[in-house]
Amino acid sequence: MLLQAKDFYVREWAKNGCLLVGDAAHCASPAGAVGVSLSVTTAVVAADVIYDALRDRDCSAGRLAAVQKCRDREIRSIHSMQDRAAKLMFSSSPFIRTWAPMFISFAAKTKLIRFVQRRLLVLPEPLAIHERFMF
Repeated sequence: MLLQAKDFYVREWAKNGCLLVGDAAHCASPAGAVGVSLSVTTAVVAADVIYDALRDRDCSAGRLAAVQKCRDREIRSIHSMQDRAAKLMFSSSPFIRTWAPMFISFAAKTKLIRFVQRRLLVLPEPLAIHERFMF
């Protein structure tokens, strides 16, 4: 039996004094195995925003919405890629239904999957982490 999974994207992540991050804001499907990476990246961005908001005593929705503004493009792009992959995997084409699982199994045993993940599903630039959050 196949795992039933669906991605979603909350329209507004921030309210006054509250910020949704990770799966609470943008749940990814298992395709590409990038959900945890997306959540951690959002948390890193959120740390800077929250730190500054607390320092300035301004935890308004407008201030916290900076996290969503920063992460929106990448997450929507990955959701789009995951949707296309799901449509391909569940295609009515007998050729695709037969060969796609075998190709994925083969790719998982080689470095091809990691290459695809890094090229298509990971930030193009390293995420800047402020030194105050480094140990």
